[in-house]
Amino acid sequence: MDQTQEKLKEARYFIKKMVQTQKRPDEFRYNLDAFINSARSITWVLQKQNAKNPKFIGWYEKKRQEMQGDELLRFMVKARNVSVKEEVLNPDSLTHIRHIYIEQVPKGWSFVITRRGEPVWVKYPNTQNEIRIHANEYDEEVTIYYFFDKPKSPKTFFNTNIERFDVIRLCKLYLGYLEDIVKEAHTIIESASN
Repeated sequence: MDQTQEKLKEARYFIKKMVQTQKRPDEFRYNLDAFINSARSITWVLQKQNAKNPKFIGWYEKKRQEMQGDELLRFMVKARNVSVKEEVLNPDSLTHIRHIYIEQVPKGWSFVITRRGEPVWVKYPNTQNEIRIHANEYDEEVTIYYFFDKPKSPKTFFNTNIERFDVIRLCKLYLGYLEDIVKEAHTIIESASN
């Protein structure tokens, strides 16, 4: 189970990075892509490690059918396919800005909120030499929520309505399910060796 545990740790790492980079849309998207790919590989590694265990094989076939029957789990497979075969996942975002007060903008600079909701300082705006710097000092004033667009966000997870869940909540739900599968598999494998 050690490689499966490593994959779980990797997926947890990328969820943590998604939360940490939520105010930086590009970094968030890269971490989302990494999470989707990492999480998707967990069941593959689990299968490979236990390919010769008949008890595991019988149990996993039932689990596989269960997973194929769930909308969120099918969605994550589609999201990984988009990520690997088409493009970096690019979720829609909803930005809430509480209050930003700028007393004076330094000469030659401007301040903007990008279309993705990121507060940035811009040096040499609208020129070839334009430089954009994330404005950390306003991170507490801006909240960005991300929602899947391509593929379209799932509506249910084992008959529970998740239609309004944002990207992070959906990914945490998916990871929790994968953690449960790994625990269950461990129990099956332990019982087979006794």
